[in-house]
Amino acid sequence: PGLHGSAPQCRFLLAHREGEPLGVASLFFSNNNIHLEMLSVQPDHQHQGVALALLNHIYQQAADAGVAVTTNGFTGDGGKY
Repeated sequence: PGLHGSAPQCRFLLAHREGEPLGVASLFFSNNNIHLEMLSVQPDHQHQGVALALLNHIYQQAADAGVAVTTNGFTGDGGKY
């Protein structure tokens, strides 16, 4: 089930400025949590607060819904651990 027993949902968040895509996050809402599947920022826009803005939005959604945010772990080097 999704949040609070609803059907599971997948959502994408797009960060943009003046119509230009800057970053994206993929979220899966299930079992009373929000799972952050993927977060990516265009190389030209990294280190400018785009990822932080997306994360702040995700954590605010979770707080508003009274649920946790989970991840599988992230790296800053293109997925290399």
